[in-house]
Amino acid sequence: GTIWWDAKGPGFRFVWCDSSAIDAGCRVSSELGSWNGQTFVMNDKHEVEGKMVFEKEVWSDMTTHSFKQSLYVGNSAENLKLFMTIKAKRRARSHP
Repeated sequence: GTIWWDAKGPGFRFVWCDSSAIDAGCRVSSELGSWNGQTFVMNDKHEVEGKMVFEKEVWSDMTTHSFKQSLYVGNSAENLKLFMTIKAKRRARSHP
């Protein structure tokens, strides 16, 4: 996936490509993402097998060495459930 600034919005958009998802292929986000304090939030809705799927992706707890990324999914923007959380931490650099 790639995120970029959309000056027309203004806000952030993303493109996501996935060969193993139910909606395999690439798509551009339907909504703009933005910063909410120290948290970055992206919302999206798209159709999968004839049904609308709503998603919210939240990046939080960001430091120069780590972050948490949470994905919420549901059948409406008001009915989202936590689907997945990624906690990333920068690895210590190995020296030759």
